[in-house]
Amino acid sequence: MIDGVPSASGQGYLIKSIASFLASYPTYSEFVSALVAGTLPIDISFNSPGWSTQPTPLNKANLLDDTVAAALKTLAGLSSDPATPNAALSALATAVAGGAKIATGSYTGNGLYGSSYPCSLTFPFVPALVFILNRTSNGADINLLFPQMYSSDYSSGAYADDYFRTWNSAVAKIIGKTLYWRSDYSADMQANNSNVVYTYYAI
Repeated sequence: MIDGVPSASGQGYLIKSIASFLASYPTYSEFVSALVAGTLPIDISFNSPGWSTQPTPLNKANLLDDTVAAALKTLAGLSSDPATPNAALSALATAVAGGAKIATGSYTGNGLYGSSYPCSLTFPFVPALVFILNRTSNGADINLLFPQMYSSDYSSGAYADDYFRTWNSAVAKIIGKTLYWRSDYSADMQANNSNVVYTYYAI
């Protein structure tokens, strides 16, 4: 933020009143009475030519814009965007209290897959990363999902590299704190093989 430096020319602010000001307060006594009573109608506006260095304005865009508010809502698991900087700081404190949040568990696959049989997991918070692990005789298959990259519509975005099984055929979405995913190719690609126990870790 930038501190403002007035030019000391007496032009830093402008005062405006109603068009009928003179008719409403024809005498100095009436003017003073309205001023003392707190009923004198005036507007005070910033006058940029009267400043050597213009200050950063204190407005919504500079204090708490919509993008930051939405990110804090997701991070803290709130039902609505924080409306004030104080609420935003409170949400941030809630989100970071105690360090990272972790949820673990397991589920047993049922062999179903496709758009009619998506898998789902519900967490106590909105996770940034979910590991789904399937131990095999050759080691393990690991699927990585990034829920905050998804929307309420199915989209791709699962991470894969040479060390992990490519999972590009799967799509996922998140609604609230519930993550849904599916593959139209196979139960294996959907991490839902029949009677296989899958372990998950969410951060």
